[in-house]
Amino acid sequence: MEILFPSKDCFAVLLIALSDASETMRQACFANQRVIFTADPENIKAITSTQFHHYGKGQAFHDDWKDFLGDGVFTQDGRAWRNSRSLLRPLFAKTRISGLDIFEEHTQQLIGLIGGEGQEVNISDLSYKFTLDAATHFLLGRSVGSLTHADASFAQAFDDVQRIQTLKVRAGPFSWLIPKESFSKGLKTMDSFIEPFIQDTLRFSTRQLEENTVKPGQLTFLHALASFTKDRKVIRDQLVNVLLAGRDTTAGTLSFLFKELSANPDIYAKLRQEILLKIGPHEAPTYDDIKNSRYLQNVISETLRLYPSLPTNIRRSLTDTTLPRGGGEDGLSA
Repeated sequence: MEILFPSKDCFAVLLIALSDASETMRQACFANQRVIFTADPENIKAITSTQFHHYGKGQAFHDDWKDFLGDGVFTQDGRAWRNSRSLLRPLFAKTRISGLDIFEEHTQQLIGLIGGEGQEVNISDLSYKFTLDAATHFLLGRSVGSLTHADASFAQAFDDVQRIQTLKVRAGPFSWLIPKESFSKGLKTMDSFIEPFIQDTLRFSTRQLEENTVKPGQLTFLHALASFTKDRKVIRDQLVNVLLAGRDTTAGTLSFLFKELSANPDIYAKLRQEILLKIGPHEAPTYDDIKNSRYLQNVISETLRLYPSLPTNIRRSLTDTTLPRGGGEDGLSA
């Protein structure tokens, strides 16, 4: 059994199949491939948890994305994925992410660009620039400055590579028809921007990196990653994987959050009241402030429920296996 990314002809089938979350639908798009669309919670639980090791991205997915993401956590399966997860997991400990100074700096830049009452702004564009600036600052120690600089070559290159990569995957066996000149150019721009940071970081010993004596109090994600491995390719690939995840998911959520708040002034007013009460009109929030703002957490959770960061996911069966729901006359058997 295979769970495959659908061809373009199957995309409409995917939307129809997932429109009723109570059903699991099978659709053979090609003679030799069996495609299963499911929105059943029990099947999702099996694929992502209880039978996790039976499923993966597969070699085809890795080959499709290797030029962009390399051998990163999002393109790997099995032992390689476990190694990447073990490498990255300590880097997201609370002690490393609870300092919000970086995010506060770029939040103030974003607020300055939103404009006054009645002024139209492209909040999606600003959200993507904001998250790219904050993510590169957190990962590399320096922002690409796409919110403040008109010439943001890295941001444009990253967008071009993502756009063409998506087209390549959707085109499937016809991906060779997609022009790749800007894709290759974008990859070179990205790598030429990242490489000096990697080179500079690798000049330091593991002891210096572990003890944070390079820049006291300013340990970046890159410094932490380099304390675990000196392999340039591993560092580059994991950085790009984390950058992709950290940018798009947050930017999408922010965009939809602003959309809903603008359409629901009562919710906006209640949220603002909580923030003024718990944080104040001028103080920068702390990690605990955000964690303890219950209504803020609920608003974010509801935004993610309505607009999931990952509304669809792709997995292949890596071995002969089953799904708990979808079989039998009533569709409730394995």
